[in-house]
Amino acid sequence: MITSNCAAKMKTLAVAVPDELLTKWPMPQDDLQTATDLPAVIALLADGGWFPDLVIVYQGVPDQFAAADVETFVGQVPLTRGIVVFGPWCESIGRTEQCWPIGWCVPLQHAPVRLRQELAAWQRDEPPLPPTASRDEVFVSSAVRTLLDSDCLLTGRSVRIESLDRPFGRFLKEAIQAMGGQLAVASARADIELLATTLIDDAVLHEVARLRAENPQAKLLVVTEMATPADVRKLTATGCDGVFSQLRFVEQFAATVQPT
Repeated sequence: MITSNCAAKMKTLAVAVPDELLTKWPMPQDDLQTATDLPAVIALLADGGWFPDLVIVYQGVPDQFAAADVETFVGQVPLTRGIVVFGPWCESIGRTEQCWPIGWCVPLQHAPVRLRQELAAWQRDEPPLPPTASRDEVFVSSAVRTLLDSDCLLTGRSVRIESLDRPFGRFLKEAIQAMGGQLAVASARADIELLATTLIDDAVLHEVARLRAENPQAKLLVVTEMATPADVRKLTATGCDGVFSQLRFVEQFAATVQPT
């Protein structure tokens, strides 16, 4: 079922988004329509009387939407800004299946940041990332956009980076410096401890505990790809202040260290 709230400027379509998230997220309310399923949306768009500038879809469980419906829907809105939010039960999507465009997909915790980015880009009349964009294109587009808006974010703060992946470690250093931060020297205590790792195992948990014990006042952050909710709970219990995805690191980091 489709419901319409108001008509003004930006046209937004929210699909299967729970009411509590609609009120919690920085949702544009200019012209917001909501739908509970994709067939209703497909029928709405086929009518041609209304077309969204921004689409937000919430997927709470795997296989919530039929692949054929996803394909039809995406084909209807190839030039629209799209955000597909994966709930906690969809953590493995992207490793096992991928019906939605990669450039649209974000984890639940990153949805507010992504929404603000898309609204700012729309206000600046920037073109949306196409649904055919690759993972690398998504990373570069989102990271560059955030860095351009965060060049003074870390002014006066130091960051120590620990990463076994040398290319990614270099990227982290360049991103920190682009935000105005300083790289901490080995003998000095850092304001932010940043640990990048591929897997979450006992060795990583031990390292997090060591960093926390040695620098209890620092913000301690871990960057890893596709950490499960269980991994996040273990890291948090060990002293970690935040767990970020490699693909979304820049945006998540900027949102976390933003002055309150």
